[in-house]
Amino acid sequence: GVVVDSNTVTGFRHLNSSESKGYGIVVEGTNHTVKRNTVGNNDFGIQEQGGLHPNAGYVADNAGDADQSDTKSLNYFGRGNSPVACGNTFTNNTFNANLVTNMNTVVGSNSFALVVNKRNRETFCSIQAAVDDSNTMDGDTIVVSAGTYIENITVSKSLALKGPNAEINPNTGTRVSEAIIRPATKQTSLEGSTSGTIIRVGGIGHIDVSIKGFKLDGNNPVLSGGRMLNGVNVHTGAGIVNSIGSFDTNPGGANATMVIQNNIIQNVERYGVLADGTSPAVAIAGTNVSYNKFDNIPSGDNFGGGRGRAAAFEENHYGTFAYNVVTRANVGWQDDNYYLSSPGAGTIVEHNDIRTYRRGIFHNLQYQNATAARIAHNTITKETSGDFAAHTDNFGVELASIQSTVSVAADSNDVNGMKYGILLWNLPSTGTVKVTGGTLTGNQYGIFATSNDPQFAAGSASNSTISRVNVVNSITAGITIDNASNFAATSLVLTDSTIISGGPKGLVLTGANTTIAGGTLNNTTFTGQTGNYVELINSTGDMDGGNAVFGTKKALAMTQVERVALEAKLLHKPDNSSLGKICLPSMATFAIKSGSPSTYCNGGSTILVATIISATGPSTLIYTDGTTQTTVNNYISGADITVSPTTTKKYSIVSISDANGCSTTTGFTDTLTVTVNPIPTKPTITPMAIAICQGSSTTLTASACPGGTLSWTGGLTGTSIIVSTTSSYKVACTQLDCTSDSSDVATVTVNPIPVKPTITPASVSICVGSSTTLTASACGGGTLNWTGGLTGTSITVNPAETKGYKVTCTQLDCTSDSSDVVTITVNPIPVKPVITTTFANICAGGSVTLTVLSCGGGTVKWTGGLSGTSITVSPEITKSYKAACTQLNCTSDSSDVQVVTVKPTPTAPDITADNSTICNGQSVILTGSCATGTFAWVVTGTAGVISDGPANNRIITAPGTYTATCTENGCVSTTGSITITSGSCRFLTISPSNPGVCPGKSITLTTSGCNGGNITWAGGATGAGTSITVSPNVTTTYLAMCSSGGSANVTVNVAENNVAVSNNVSTGVALVKAAQTITSNKKVGNPAFTPMPNVTYQAGKSIVLDPGFVVETGTVFKAEIQGCN
Repeated sequence: GVVVDSNTVTGFRHLNSSESKGYGIVVEGTNHTVKRNTVGNNDFGIQEQGGLHPNAGYVADNAGDADQSDTKSLNYFGRGNSPVACGNTFTNNTFNANLVTNMNTVVGSNSFALVVNKRNRETFCSIQAAVDDSNTMDGDTIVVSAGTYIENITVSKSLALKGPNAEINPNTGTRVSEAIIRPATKQTSLEGSTSGTIIRVGGIGHIDVSIKGFKLDGNNPVLSGGRMLNGVNVHTGAGIVNSIGSFDTNPGGANATMVIQNNIIQNVERYGVLADGTSPAVAIAGTNVSYNKFDNIPSGDNFGGGRGRAAAFEENHYGTFAYNVVTRANVGWQDDNYYLSSPGAGTIVEHNDIRTYRRGIFHNLQYQNATAARIAHNTITKETSGDFAAHTDNFGVELASIQSTVSVAADSNDVNGMKYGILLWNLPSTGTVKVTGGTLTGNQYGIFATSNDPQFAAGSASNSTISRVNVVNSITAGITIDNASNFAATSLVLTDSTIISGGPKGLVLTGANTTIAGGTLNNTTFTGQTGNYVELINSTGDMDGGNAVFGTKKALAMTQVERVALEAKLLHKPDNSSLGKICLPSMATFAIKSGSPSTYCNGGSTILVATIISATGPSTLIYTDGTTQTTVNNYISGADITVSPTTTKKYSIVSISDANGCSTTTGFTDTLTVTVNPIPTKPTITPMAIAICQGSSTTLTASACPGGTLSWTGGLTGTSIIVSTTSSYKVACTQLDCTSDSSDVATVTVNPIPVKPTITPASVSICVGSSTTLTASACGGGTLNWTGGLTGTSITVNPAETKGYKVTCTQLDCTSDSSDVVTITVNPIPVKPVITTTFANICAGGSVTLTVLSCGGGTVKWTGGLSGTSITVSPEITKSYKAACTQLNCTSDSSDVQVVTVKPTPTAPDITADNSTICNGQSVILTGSCATGTFAWVVTGTAGVISDGPANNRIITAPGTYTATCTENGCVSTTGSITITSGSCRFLTISPSNPGVCPGKSITLTTSGCNGGNITWAGGATGAGTSITVSPNVTTTYLAMCSSGGSANVTVNVAENNVAVSNNVSTGVALVKAAQTITSNKKVGNPAFTPMPNVTYQAGKSIVLDPGFVVETGTVFKAEIQGCN
């Protein structure tokens, strides 16, 4: 190696950065040292590279050079001269302002793989060198690039080894180039070795090791010999182990937790992964072997040699084996010899896809304090490829030697094509050993519970539970409980709808002491078997099959014919008296025979009948009357049973025993009551004699007839009857079909009802506080009774509110119907009305409306004889008004007084002028005043107002009539006026008076007032005539002169593009026009001037009103955006 020490390297930058780069220090090869250098202002500070150029499109300009002119060399110096760059050390270098990066490592196309410590960036030529390096610390990550590594590795520190596929599942993902590790030495059983492995994990004390993303291949083509397995020379015993020495020495492992994920492990003799326990024993938890692919580990059985296992957890080493794919292995996964509790979670084996020659999952030897395991959602299939066939005693899952109080749950595992789908052996645990869910298809035995393991022979007594398992098309039997060798009692619990479908046999119990625990098949389903549903072979265990489903129907629901057909598919005691029996509960109905009485008088009898459904008969029937049990031997279903109780009895079935000796004591719900009744006592009637009125009735009541029926003369029944005719009556008592003698006779007499009286009222309507008289028609010899308790032919009443009155006539204790109701209506006094008005003060000559709203449906009368809800009045002087409301002839009190006040109208104003005539160009001042009140001009749009002056003054510039009013207390006077004439002057005017046009547009000017003369135009226009049309380009003043005297001028304003308003407008009419924009911060209107102005702004694009712009109250202001026209 070369040492580059204490140099300053600066300024190496390529002139064309898009073509190539400049490098301060370039390192190729192995074991160089670069230290204490100052490297700055380069494109790349230090470049470590190996192999040919990594860019596939690289073409050297000169194959023999190493300059920077070669194209496509943006991150590589030259074409590369050494195939390897590793083992180099970079320490204590100072970097400053390198453009791209300070340190860069590049692997060329033919480079040896680089091994890098991620923390300190040290590179190594081998994985073992990286692990052993003194700078490699616990917790470091060793990153291994793609390539082939020939080495046997020992990991003695807590490290993470990460290959290029560390995050890529080999079973589901697309892998990049692999980091392949092959053994450097040959160590197989042919060499007498039981310790050969590619990676061995173990150090001093506990370590945590992670191995991810590698391909571990036990075949090394450069090694000779090896053990041939499935056409491949295998040169080592294992992929990854924590064994200290031989992996056959158990426990013999280092104290290590391993995470092994996303690896391919293939072509090894004994173990893909071995997680062994320690000696002395310490429980270990947390090992995780998941998302790996295991292939070609077939050693054992037909392949010879020790058994090959994809993965094994041994001796209290707990962990997870999940989401792996195993092919061509003798054993998919197994564990054994656990007796210490886990310091963390129990073992979990789940979601694995396993193809095996012998064992799929083997869970074995769990006892003392071992923590329960869970084996779930695995798919196990017999391996059919390879040099040799699978072993004849292969199985999917075996639960074996689960002892003490240890539990295990095997959930939702699918097994296909094996000899034993689920194998259960030597399970004496008092914990729960349960197989739940999953589908077992095409196995010779779906579930095989035995005392004689195919490999280990005799075991202890076993008991386990099967729940919701789906067993399909088993070749020999769906579920077998086997003790043919008579080693130990073997039992299963069947529960929660396990289904056995297809195959020749459903459930087989072979040998003594084979039983269904609890003695019941529960709701197990047997369907599609070509042979027997259930067979007992030398088994004496009895079981209840009542709730099981055979074919499509539960046994309890079968008819007699179906029961007989079912018996033909059961092999048990009826076929061989030495066997146990499968009891199908007898079902029966118990009834009183049709036509026989259930109730009779003392001395009678009746017949009972039991209808029994049973696979065999006749039966032994035991029934009870509630006190005494009676046994009927050889009872044939439906036969008569005659009973003659002398007192009431209740009969029910106690038990039925069929010909097999199966006794049923439950499910008999029928209870039959046979009643014996006495002759009832002769009844009596109360009253014995009574008189009633015609149309009414009376009640005759018999003495008690408890629980019986009383039958009266005329066919009536009941304890009491209601009668309404003159007659004689008798009654008899019948109790429980036994009838007494008739009673003595009772007599009823009926009297007539008096005629209904009538009422004549003196008045049917009164006001509150008044009275009236009511008179009834005759009631000869009787009594007249009125509403309210009054009596007599006539009564005087004064009700406070509307009330109805009736009267009845009573003769011989019989009372007539009440007379028709006579209603005396009491009308209320209306509420005193309230007068409302919008205003109570009016001006002389005005009017006001007075309204009453609270006399609904009535009549309102007003002061002065007026009527109606509202009245309109125009009093000449102040006047008071009242109103009253009349409803239903009742009149209210008068309302409170409403006063209408009449205010005087002020006199018209006086208007004077400083001149009675006016000529063109002159002005006249008008002055107005009021004797009382406020003066105001009446503005009619008369031309000539030039504003200026107080509110009661006007300056005018044109002749006309000008008017005003006076206002006092809201009353307005008649108008006053003054007329100003032109006198002897010709008063010439031009319209429009304030014209404006757009540039290039024309306008017509028209004169008036030139009577008897001709118009001549001057100034901005020439010509003659009353009207002219002009088109000024700038604002221009035009003069019109009348030949008979008088002249006038007008200025035509031509709109500019932008206009800034410069003056306030106090009065008059004004138009401001602009082609583009108007801006203004001036006032429009002045309260001191009349009339208020009418001003329009017209602009083509915008009108801007800046601060200072004000529009006074009463002013008309318009802002219009429109094109100039």
